[in-house]
Amino acid sequence: MQTSDEEENFIKITKLVLDIFPKYLRKCFIEQWNKKYPSQPWQSDNASGTFFFNSLPPKVKANKSRQIYMDKLKDGNEQEWDTTTVVYALIDTGLQLVEGSRPKDQRNHPLRISEQIETIRDVRNFVAHASSMLCSPTKFTEILTEIKSKAIDIFDANAVQEIVAIETSQIESQMAVELKKQLEVEKQRNKDFDQLFEYYKEMKEDVKDTKEKVCQVEEKVGEFEEKVGQVEEKVDEMKSDMKALKGQRPRPSKYKVFLAL
Repeated sequence: MQTSDEEENFIKITKLVLDIFPKYLRKCFIEQWNKKYPSQPWQSDNASGTFFFNSLPPKVKANKSRQIYMDKLKDGNEQEWDTTTVVYALIDTGLQLVEGSRPKDQRNHPLRISEQIETIRDVRNFVAHASSMLCSPTKFTEILTEIKSKAIDIFDANAVQEIVAIETSQIESQMAVELKKQLEVEKQRNKDFDQLFEYYKEMKEDVKDTKEKVCQVEEKVGEFEEKVGQVEEKVDEMKSDMKALKGQRPRPSKYKVFLAL
């Protein structure tokens, strides 16, 4: 199968996303985890995954749109985690394994690890959301330059060598076919996730509308109860007045009684 230069560029970036990025992101995850939890070092097993899950904030656990990641994280075998899953584990779970990112216009060097991870995620998103399997020479150079210069705390010397090797390699036909298959799986999963996210977003809106209506009803009930309370107060006042009047009523004299007879 003959591939164009732009197709080869895209295939090379896909290989980085599927093969190179996860390997070094997993290593980064373990290092950051062990820094935060020195008494619970990562063991790449179900016990580690369970501890990870139990440490998550309740809001993160309850986010059903991320369930696909939760299942992988709870398993605890980080070697099965792809780029998206490791990025999620590092910066989106609320565990603060790395220092938070600054707004892009306020960043300076050296970049924080979270900002370097975001650079990797941007490349992954470029691949997953691409409308075609093409990457211009300009974009290809821009991506490779960013990765090598911005993710320096994630990629060691060996990683840089691997990236350069892919950058300068000739893509074999069989490799292109296999990578395209993997990419289709990644793109489909991304599409499924987007649909799931939209579904839960709609549910969230429905819940919000329902809550607003309930609040309105509760408001009306509150107003009604207030009016009932006012009426009860008036009734109590009237009863009190009537009781007072009854106690003050003059008794008829005995002469009037006699005359009446």
